[in-house]
This record gives sequence, structure tokens and C-alpha cells, in this order.
Amino acid sequence: MDMAGFTFTDFTLPVRSGYASASSHEVALADFNGDGKLDVVLSYFLYPLEDRGVPIRVLTGDGTGKFVDGTSSLFANPPVTVHGRQIVLADFNKDGRSDAFFADHGLDAAPFPGARNALFLSQGALGLTNAVAALPSIADFSHSAAAADVDGDGDIDLFVGNQGDGEEYPYILLNNGAGGFTLQRSGLPTTLHSGDPGITTSTLFDADRDGDLDLFLGPWDPRSRAAVVLENDGRGNFLRTLTTIPVPAHGTSENVIDSHAVDINGDGALDLVINTVVDFFSVGSIRFYINDGTGKFTDETASRLPSRSAEGWNTRVQFADINGDGKVDMLVSNGTSRPVFLNDGAGKFIQTAEGYLPGAGQYDQYHAADLNGDGRMDIFSVRGLYNGNEQFRVYLATPPEPLNPAITTAISSILRGSSNTLATDLSAKVSAGTLTQGQAIAEIVKAADQTTSVATLSYLFFTGKIPGSAGVDYLVSPTGPNPNNLNSAYFQSFNLENRYINFAVNLGRDGEGKAAFLTEFGGLSLFDATKKAYAKIFGGMPANSKVTTLLSGGRDAYFASYGGDGVNGQGTKAAMVGWLLAEAEKGDLGVMARSNAAWLTDLADGSAPYAIDITGPAAGYYKSEFVFGG
Repeated sequence: MDMAGFTFTDFTLPVRSGYASASSHEVALADFNGDGKLDVVLSYFLYPLEDRGVPIRVLTGDGTGKFVDGTSSLFANPPVTVHGRQIVLADFNKDGRSDAFFADHGLDAAPFPGARNALFLSQGALGLTNAVAALPSIADFSHSAAAADVDGDGDIDLFVGNQGDGEEYPYILLNNGAGGFTLQRSGLPTTLHSGDPGITTSTLFDADRDGDLDLFLGPWDPRSRAAVVLENDGRGNFLRTLTTIPVPAHGTSENVIDSHAVDINGDGALDLVINTVVDFFSVGSIRFYINDGTGKFTDETASRLPSRSAEGWNTRVQFADINGDGKVDMLVSNGTSRPVFLNDGAGKFIQTAEGYLPGAGQYDQYHAADLNGDGRMDIFSVRGLYNGNEQFRVYLATPPEPLNPAITTAISSILRGSSNTLATDLSAKVSAGTLTQGQAIAEIVKAADQTTSVATLSYLFFTGKIPGSAGVDYLVSPTGPNPNNLNSAYFQSFNLENRYINFAVNLGRDGEGKAAFLTEFGGLSLFDATKKAYAKIFGGMPANSKVTTLLSGGRDAYFASYGGDGVNGQGTKAAMVGWLLAEAEKGDLGVMARSNAAWLTDLADGSAPYAIDITGPAAGYYKSEFVFGG
């Protein structure tokens, strides 16, 4: 199921008497009044800054995407926040309904007096109760919090991420099962109980898959305190560092302000995503750390988030299936008018064009949820203050347009996967008449440059024929048994040229193409091998000057470094072949690349032959005009 788009409705609420400058800082959604419909809770701060609490607001939903201020009907005395930093939802009193904890760091100016955190608990038909009395009566400076059953006794506890500053340090709140809490510091490292711990974000998740929940701590500045995952001993003690997360430093300071545990690559292990801000108000980074399943993380940001456009720094990210294709997408609050990043199905996030979320503003806060109960992901947006009103927008997902069956078949056959984003885009363009069906198929063939064509062209060169159907599945399919398939994070981490080079070296130096390649090219110098490979790939024999140009600029040394066996080694020559294949495919030039495109086009309906020499005239794909002499 894929979303065709969103419609939106704006609504406003008047500012409250005495709180005309109160701005919403955090938003969360759950069914707070038990009617089966989603509601919204908002926490606030005053700007210009004041050391004064602002009552939270609860907006009750009617199940169609409409909301009204229901605070007074739910509370006799709502909790307040001076500068609410995070809202954590959980069923703290075991009544089956969501409660809310509010991390509050108080006045964000000297002398930083702190503030008491806040809590409300559901009381069934009685509404919601301000339960701040269940929390320690201390002046916190809480920038974050995380909820989970840390000690394994069946109720939901809290980690409170105080920054410290010589006052209150981070601590754990152990739940008595009814929403009453006992402060505990002994379960945390002593390094968090002195100096300035500087904890700005925290997440509880099972990093090492041992059944208990470990604790990620993101610091105010990674240069003075490392980002770490602390291992839970099963009893709620986090005294041992499981792993350290390297966070690149930018600017004078880089603050890790948000973190999430989510399975990005679909291997069952929870990965870690963090969000930073540079020098307080400049664009930071969103970084992806992939878990090997034991709690060791690798930074795969470059391949998972290849590009991002931002007009300012962002506060929160959320992971939800925005387009309904069964994969988690990313929604970014603040700092961009292009807040939606769609998962391509292989764990790579592509920023959508401006207008995907109509009228999205640079300073909007977002939360994705099914607001009208139709099974599709909608988005609630907080837009700030304007003309004495709080501004909100509700985006409701529209039903998807039917997908063109020829396009979905072509994607499955050629790309060996399902890309609903690509299928939706191409189906819409064919339906609108901006592309013919043939042009749409050509787009799918082009999309195979970095996956299927790597396999077919490499096998064609080194073995004389493309792989069989099962071989293409094994080499390309993201859901097959091969963890290093061409859609995997491993190959996605390479640019196009290095993807072909890596595959060619594995096949021609070490793999099933090794013997034939050695027989044909083993006795040749790199220069002569390049000349021969060029003629085989493009169809025309290059002049010596052309070969000299191809190997110039240090390219011969690069091939040698990749091949690992000397300037005239078999690995070096295989690397050269991979590079030539990439250049041919990029330019759609020569007999191999163009015969391959013709074969992929024939494969669009799933019926093309496999395990053949597609450049042989008998196969029917080769044409004499494909020859390129260089």
C-alpha cells in the first residue's frame, strides 16, 4: 500500500490568559481519555524566557482528524512545565491507558535554577490526575528521559537524564507498579554523579539482544564526554559500558539532542539513530549506527542518508511507515520544508521533494499517527504562535492511486525487489501522460545500474554469459539468503564505480571467473589488458593514446591498490574491468551495456532467457550500432 499524498486542514486555539507568549516545545499522541481515539498532549515554555510554569494542554480527538482543547474536562489541575524538553508516554499505573512524564530543565538562562519534572496518570472515568507528587521533589535540569522496565519486575521505570551542572545528576526512577517512584542513583556509573554529565538524550533498548534493556546516553558535547551504550545487568544496573558510539565533531560544540532505536536494515537487531545540533542553533547531522546484533555499532550514515537538505537545525526525528509500504520512513521536525525521508526498501532514506507534505514549514513540529482510523499514517503538525493563536495543521493521508501492473512486474523482474515509491511515482506519471509505459520501463532499467546490471555485466565479461535466474536472485534480491547482495548496506556503501570494481575483483580474481580471466588476460600488461577489455566491453578497439588517458591521473595505481597484487596482477586487471563496466553503464555506451539494457527491457514482463551471452547475435539483443569505438 502506497500513499498518493496528503490533504490538510488548519485549526487554531487561542492563547490562554496569562500565557500569551507560551510556545509549544514538545508534542506526543496517545488515547488519554480511553475513547479509542488519539489525543494530543503539548508541553510549553515562555519566550522571552521566564522562570514560570505553563500548564500543559491535552487536545482530544474525535477520530476523524479533528481536535478540541479538552484540558479542563480532563484535569482539575493540569501539570506545568517551565521548559519542557521531552514527553515520555507509558502505562505507569497499569490501567491500560497511556500516562505521560515530562522532562523539564527549567529556565534556560543563568543561574539555571532547574524545575521539578511533571507527570500525569490516567484515572479511568475520572479523567487525568496531576501526579507530580509521585516524583522526587527536587530541582531537575532534565533534558531527556526514557521509559522501560529496567529491573524486570513487570512495571515501567524511568531514566531521567539530568545534565548535572553541579546540581542534580542523572538517576533512575523505580516504579512500584502503581505509578509511584523511588529515586535510585546506585545503578549508574559514578562518572555520572560528578562534574557536568551533560546528558542531552537517552534511549532504553536491547542493544545486545540478551533480553534486558540497555541505555544509550548522548552527550552535550562528544568531545568532552563520549556517547555510550551502558549494559543492563538484568537488575536495572548500568555500570558497564557495552560500546562507545563515535560522534564526529563540528563547530565549537555539537550537541546530541535526540536518539532512537529502530531496526533500519531489517535484521532483527535494533540500530541507533541520533540527531545533533552544532553551536546551539546551526544545522547538525542525523547519523545512522547499525548494530551487528551484539551491541557493536558501525556508522553507516553515508549509505543510509546519502543527502539531506535543511534550512535550519532540527529538534526531533520520528520513524514511522509514512507511505504505507511496510518500511519505516523518517519524519524530521523543524529546520526543513522537506521533512519526509522515504525508505527505499533497503534501509536508505531519500528526502522527498518540497510539496510532498503540502505547505510544510521550516519551523513545524510533526508527529505521525493514524488520526482517523483508516489504517494509513497521518501527520499532526504544531506550527507555532501567530496573531494570538496557536497554529496547528492536520495532514490526512489520501487513498493511494492504483499501481500500474506492468510497472510493478518490471520492478520485481528487473530490480528483484518491490519499490512502492518508484512504482507509485512511475504509475502516476504514466497515468498523467507525462511518461509512456515504455519510458517508465526505461527508468526501471536505468535504476538497475547499481544492482542487477552490476551482476549481469560482470558475469557477462568474466564468464561469457549472464547468470541464471536463481543466480540473479542470489546476487541481487534484498530478501534472499545472501547478506551481501547488491542491495545490501555493504554494497550500498560504495559509489557506482567502486561497486562495479569491488564486484569485478571478487569475481575475476577470486571467484568463478578467475580461471577464464587468467587464461585470457593473465599474460598481458595492464596497458594491453585495458586495451583488450575496452574492445570487449565497448565493441571498438581504442587507440593507444586512449588507453594512456584511461590509465592516467593515478587511475592505474588506484586499480593496483584495489586489486592488491601489483600493477600487472589479476586483481588489478579485474579492478580495471569493473571501472570500464561502470563507465559503459553510466554512459549507456558500447555493446555490453546496451545489449544488457535490451535484455533487461525484455525481462520487464518476466519472460526473458537467462544464462546466455546477450552480446551474441543469436540472442537477439545485440545490434551493430551498439559498437562504440571511443
